[in-house]
Amino acid sequence: MSKSFARVLIVSAYGREHWLAVQLVRLGFDVQLIEVTHKLGKWTPSHYEGPFGIFISPVWTASYIDRLFQERITHEAPNGFSIWLKDGPIELRSPVTTYRLEQLNQKEKILKYVHNHDGYSDSQKKDTANRLENLSFNEKWFAKLAHYLMANKTIPTIVENENYLNRELICPLLDAFFLRRPQESALESSLQWCESQGVVVVRNGEVPDLAIHGSEVEGFEVQSAKSGFVRAHQFIWGLSSLETQYAFPKVFHKIFKDTAVPDYSWQKFKVKLADTPEQKVLPISFLMIENLEFPWVHENFAIVNKNLTDQNSDEFDVWILIPFSQRFQTKYLENTIQKFLNQLFERAPRLKPKLISLPIEAASTSQDLGGIPFPVYDENVLSKTLTKNFSNLHFDNPETWPLLSWHGSYFGQSQIIDHISKWWSNLTPLRKEKELEL
Repeated sequence: MSKSFARVLIVSAYGREHWLAVQLVRLGFDVQLIEVTHKLGKWTPSHYEGPFGIFISPVWTASYIDRLFQERITHEAPNGFSIWLKDGPIELRSPVTTYRLEQLNQKEKILKYVHNHDGYSDSQKKDTANRLENLSFNEKWFAKLAHYLMANKTIPTIVENENYLNRELICPLLDAFFLRRPQESALESSLQWCESQGVVVVRNGEVPDLAIHGSEVEGFEVQSAKSGFVRAHQFIWGLSSLETQYAFPKVFHKIFKDTAVPDYSWQKFKVKLADTPEQKVLPISFLMIENLEFPWVHENFAIVNKNLTDQNSDEFDVWILIPFSQRFQTKYLENTIQKFLNQLFERAPRLKPKLISLPIEAASTSQDLGGIPFPVYDENVLSKTLTKNFSNLHFDNPETWPLLSWHGSYFGQSQIIDHISKWWSNLTPLRKEKELEL
């Protein structure tokens, strides 16, 4: 069967662009995906799965949900995501959620804002943000948390800066919540799913160089089991500037103007909790905040995820947002996690929390790791133009998404699909014929 649509070449890591690739195939494009996770250092599946789990947004398409669940490694939290404050936990999809939040001064309009925000039009988002502007922090901290939790840009906690309320997306805290179980086989399983849908997959690929003509990319040099120069009509680059600089420095200098250096990064500690009744009733994922009015970083703000590889496991991953400049400082990492463990012990002494391991960065250098999977930037960093301008090259990574996690990637990739579809539909029949001669 002859091709009916143009060729798209995608460079991807960590499974980020798999849904994007499959959707383009379903639209009729000829898609090839170069998988380069192995080039980014010693990160493991639990690192690039990250802290945030999956909040099933009502604005997602069924195809995106299918992509996230096709590996069959998801576990649902029956009562939704949980927040553990000093005065007790809040389960965000339980019969008492509304009552519990109202006790904490979060009125119905705040809950409605969080529940409906991502489905609002741009004008509705602006109107609702304006209505919340005059509320105090204590009256709208839950709305702020929804903007903050998966943000790739820093947001002051207490400072009365309302710009965050005008951001495009929020974490849909009140929606159904699932946690994925990271496995070594998950990436390969997802690649096989891509192939079953018609994507041509190149495993363990490398892209040492690319060819440019004027304002267009002509093709990538691809090295793998079969190497060569691969031409395409449209290109998608799925690595951040730091990841690209680490893995493919020659390509970096051709497509990026500068690197985006994060202010903070989410880093994963592993802890052990005693096998007690208290441990058994812990949710599979919860956010522990020591003091709402302190900055939401360091030991004051931690996401705790149960190790789901073994149903009887007493191990938990603790994700803490720390300064990017401190990520290799062992003493700082030890002090931070010890403060968190002390706080957890004060709340639940019978859990007897103990450190199992520091983040991978504690035993690594910048030469061992390419970029970081979950960076958080100063807004001024991402407001700069970091990439060079090409008419047929699209960037898809944490620097370009409106949020981190699966939620942010959905919206970033939806925009790319829309751009490529419009490009093709706007070509004349004669131009389409010429494009297909590639």
